[in-house]
Amino acid sequence: METAPTALLHLLKLSRHAQERMESMHRQGRLPGPVHLGLGHEGTLVGAACALGPEDSLFGTAWSLAAQLARGVALGGVLANAWGRSGGPTLGRDGDGLGDWHRARAFAAPATIPDSSPQAAGAALAYRIRREPRVAMGFAAAPRTDRWRRSVEASAVHRLPVVWVVENHPSGEAGRDGELGVPAVRVNGSDVRGVHGAAADAVERARSGGGPTIIESAASDGDPVERFADLLVSEGTLDRPRGAGVQRGPRFRAALAASRPVRPGERLVPRRCALDRRTGGTGLMEAVAGTRHAETTFADAIAEGLREEMERDERVVVLRSATPVEGAPSRILRGLADRFGAVRVVQTPASGDVLVGMAIGAAMEGLRPVVELPFTDLPGAGLDELVAVAGTSRYLHRVPLPLVVRGPFGAGVRAGPFHSQSPETRLAHAPGLKVLCPAFPGDAKGLLASAIRDDDPCVFLEHRWLYRRVRGEVADGPDGLVPIGRAEVKRRGEHLTIVAYGAMVHRVLDAADDLADEGISAEVVDLRTVSPLDAGTVLESVARTGRALVVSESPRFLGVGAEVAAVLAEEGFPHLDAPVVRLAPPNVPVPFSPPLEDAYLPQVEDIVEAAWRLAKW
Repeated sequence: METAPTALLHLLKLSRHAQERMESMHRQGRLPGPVHLGLGHEGTLVGAACALGPEDSLFGTAWSLAAQLARGVALGGVLANAWGRSGGPTLGRDGDGLGDWHRARAFAAPATIPDSSPQAAGAALAYRIRREPRVAMGFAAAPRTDRWRRSVEASAVHRLPVVWVVENHPSGEAGRDGELGVPAVRVNGSDVRGVHGAAADAVERARSGGGPTIIESAASDGDPVERFADLLVSEGTLDRPRGAGVQRGPRFRAALAASRPVRPGERLVPRRCALDRRTGGTGLMEAVAGTRHAETTFADAIAEGLREEMERDERVVVLRSATPVEGAPSRILRGLADRFGAVRVVQTPASGDVLVGMAIGAAMEGLRPVVELPFTDLPGAGLDELVAVAGTSRYLHRVPLPLVVRGPFGAGVRAGPFHSQSPETRLAHAPGLKVLCPAFPGDAKGLLASAIRDDDPCVFLEHRWLYRRVRGEVADGPDGLVPIGRAEVKRRGEHLTIVAYGAMVHRVLDAADDLADEGISAEVVDLRTVSPLDAGTVLESVARTGRALVVSESPRFLGVGAEVAAVLAEEGFPHLDAPVVRLAPPNVPVPFSPPLEDAYLPQVEDIVEAAWRLAKW
């Protein structure tokens, strides 16, 4: 998209003045938080961003303010963000200039993440799947990061319509022509016209189906603003002093005055946001809608639910690694590529964080991606993207993110300390994420369908022990939904309530059978969803029985059981006839040796003993 030289100069001067003024006020202590500036990089940022069309999208870094202004993000919104005022795109909830997706189709990674390259690749994937003539542009300042390389490789493999702009990197570092399977163009970042021309060519190439391009920009000879102003004067295009063109003080003050300060507590938890960790309601033997059919395994129920959702909604796509780890999670996807094609079952050479980041970009553009991770218990398995980007999207940007990240977790299969962890507590602590831990095939299928249809990011945790060991009935068809945030009473009882989720529900049910032989009637509540937590069903059950035992596989210290016990102590105290008892593993890594792992996990006899003592209190 061609931009007039005078318009380029105006944007250069506007971004330079805005950044200088913000830097000055930050030094004076007049800004409430940090500022992230790209002074000296305006030639690259403005020149490249102006090459995009109105329906294209920009994915920048926390330092790409000039690109955001060139893309059309209002100066008043940027200033309102920086001052924590209500008129900014984030309504005062974040101080960074993180773009304005609604008005300008501009997004930028938070300062804790190097860039938004995975999101750019994901948005471009959405354009390719829908065959839309649109282009994504991703900026990066440190391209040697693994996330950048993996994103570029994915764009090359799938020939995505994306332009990669690398700022201020020494020649040859971004990648020689064809090194990553992507042609590279080197430009002088001080020459905004040269950057703009190269970016316009790359955008047109991507739009016409030619695939991605890397634009490597390194400023080498002077200030880009002054250089371009001098050039226009020498060409006769500009006949006024190069310092003119932007009304500094008045425009800055007017933009800031357009927004008002945030009132204390204003919209702290907005409507339609997954920040509320609590739900309420009765979960008494709630039946799944739909006609039941023959029993199936836990893994096959997940596969059936995913297949039916893909048949029901063409926006549902699957993202997985091109080198999946063999096992039950991978077998769940068998046959999907043959049925729906490689366009909707996307295999890409990406790590967990890049897969999740691509899903975020695709979800921003209207798809409903489901990411398969071979492991969910490793800290690097997309956690940064889930917590810092996906979880905050609704709150900061009011952008729905209908994506699901699914994969195995849990102990009991002799997988050792690194593939036996329970990450649900860590994930539940991240605002904006919904964390699901089903225990039965029917619940797994129904919850997965609900998660795919939900407009907030969901983490669907599949306990390894359940895949082939547990069978149960599931609902026929795609309408057998299980509501997110609703627990269910799996067994009625009178003397005490036992609360559990995941694989522990089955041990609790076995323990309840043994307790019944001793004359103790235990009611069993399956949480099904860890976040949001259905406190209402738990409290209703304890109000009937007067006693509560909470069994979990997450560690005892600050685990899910601790939260349930705290809710009961705080809100259910009048109904308690005895202290709340917790049964959970110690705060140590999961051991590998079978006898040690059995000692680590609560066993049926441990549950029976704890319940018997509680019942006799």
